[in-house]
Amino acid sequence: MTLPVVPYQPETNSLRVDKNVAFNIMSFRELGEDAKLIKAVLLYTALNHQEEDLFGFYRLDPKMFAKSMFLTESHLYRIHPNPYFLEHDPRAEEKMERESNDPKGRMSEWRTWRTYLENALYILTNQNIVDDYRFKDENKTIITTSRFNFFDEITFKLEKSGKTHRIIYYYKPNVKYENNLKQYFLLGEIKKYNLLKKPKLDDAYLDILNRIANANAKEVNSLQFSIDLLAEILGIKKYKRFSDWKSKVSEKFDRLRKVIGEDIKGLELTWVNPSNTVGDQIGFVESGTKVRVDNVALITWDRMTIEEKRQKDSKTFKNIFDTELTRAFVQTYFNTYEGKMVGLSEDRRKELFYEWFFSEKDRDIKEVKYRDTYIEIYKGAKGMNAYSREFMQVLDYATKIQAKYNCISFEDDKLVLYFKDKKVTFKHLYQLIHHLQEMKK
Repeated sequence: MTLPVVPYQPETNSLRVDKNVAFNIMSFRELGEDAKLIKAVLLYTALNHQEEDLFGFYRLDPKMFAKSMFLTESHLYRIHPNPYFLEHDPRAEEKMERESNDPKGRMSEWRTWRTYLENALYILTNQNIVDDYRFKDENKTIITTSRFNFFDEITFKLEKSGKTHRIIYYYKPNVKYENNLKQYFLLGEIKKYNLLKKPKLDDAYLDILNRIANANAKEVNSLQFSIDLLAEILGIKKYKRFSDWKSKVSEKFDRLRKVIGEDIKGLELTWVNPSNTVGDQIGFVESGTKVRVDNVALITWDRMTIEEKRQKDSKTFKNIFDTELTRAFVQTYFNTYEGKMVGLSEDRRKELFYEWFFSEKDRDIKEVKYRDTYIEIYKGAKGMNAYSREFMQVLDYATKIQAKYNCISFEDDKLVLYFKDKKVTFKHLYQLIHHLQEMKK
């Protein structure tokens, strides 16, 4: 009998995006048609960091990437008319010649970085896109660097798919970029970013969210913009008639507001005179300027209550902790049993990890990793003993039922729990732990 499959439905977690992507959103526009794909890669890699249980190199499957970012997969494989690889790699001509002479052509080891997707990956690894990259040091002080690449390495593998092969890319993030995804980030949502791409408001989505987050941190709930700046953020060219320009800015902002308004309560745009005093402001406009019309855009929103802020911060830190704890367990297993991994497929490596995790092996090490991660994320040991004890009780419970019923397995890149004549599927290890925690109560 085929068992009914029940996907685990977690609360939606906000996506953590490196704040530098929002800070430098105008710089990305200088990359022309490549900008759209490069930004999509950065958001997808942020999603990978937050959600995937990986070790070492991160995996980018073009099919999954296209699906997640609402892109046409076939476009990713098209040859770029002017790939950055040709300008940057001193052996580009030699490699292209070897590629063309190899019987397997593009599917050979001499494959060059010439498709639209490959060009985006190559740029992120070899080109300095932003001139002012910010990150936090150990003391949480913001530091800037003028030379920065988002990825340290990229490579590819040909994986068998039926009777053919398909290309899978692997990238290694710059450690500063990786650390920013857990300590210097902007909260957004992939779904809303994708929804705003068609009206060309995806840049504005990241830019405005970031400005509002920075204002909230200063207990401010309004922002002033010159019409020139807000129009540039919204991707609007200057109109001949001022009234038409102002109307178009209002119209596009309203489209943005309808998408993000549920996250930012009370979000509104009004036009004011810069000579007037209007509440709390972060000034992008020189005050006291005498003009005949209200030509300054004022964006306001409701202040978050202390409880709303506490709940939001708690949820964010919990997700950071869950993902970093999973990553700590994966790294511990692979570092300890590296010799057993040689030559094994990625799926088999994951299977062995889960077999180890839901067993009595190295129980003391697992507890130590929990405590170390707790201190790293929460910056202290307050409450750690109680949470650590609860986690180990859940892990012991999982180990016990797995030994008795063999009810947890890894299938089709998902964790599966066979429970009461149904299959419950989980995308992430921490989701299964949370579910078992509820079952145990």
